[in-house]
Amino acid sequence: MCDEATKARTRAEATKERIRAEARDARIRDEAREARIRESFAVQPLMATLGARLSHVSAGSVAIALPFAAAVRQQHGFIHGGAIMAIADSAAGYAAMSTLEPGQEVLTIECKTNFLRPADGDLVATGAVVRAGRTMVTVTAEVALAASQKKVAITLATMAVVAGETLGRR
Repeated sequence: MCDEATKARTRAEATKERIRAEARDARIRDEAREARIRESFAVQPLMATLGARLSHVSAGSVAIALPFAAAVRQQHGFIHGGAIMAIADSAAGYAAMSTLEPGQEVLTIECKTNFLRPADGDLVATGAVVRAGRTMVTVTAEVALAASQKKVAITLATMAVVAGETLGRR
């Protein structure tokens, strides 16, 4: 009877250790994913020009914040549609990239945005993966006013999966 109890305790301890190791490995993967996306975002001149910042990264989801600033407004005082589409495309693209292996990147091959209301405040674009395939990733992005969460635009996009080394950095 003691041997069976000892074996059961040993199995339970081995299971606990395996679970701890899996959790540790998942944290390491999450940290590496976030670092890779933040590094890529940091070298994107358009996002810097717009004043956008990466505000959230997780597997399959990325958020980008854009402040309501004079530099991104159009003639009527609202945030320009091009700026909205740019943060939506980047949020969607980085959401797609968050599901890929290191060394893989994405390029937008199709993107459609519907504008729902004028943007008259700080924005947050949240990209989310709909389906990740081997060669393409389908993603959405919702752009909302940060204060009220009212949706300003929705985007549906398709991203091509490419090997990072095939992309020339300029």
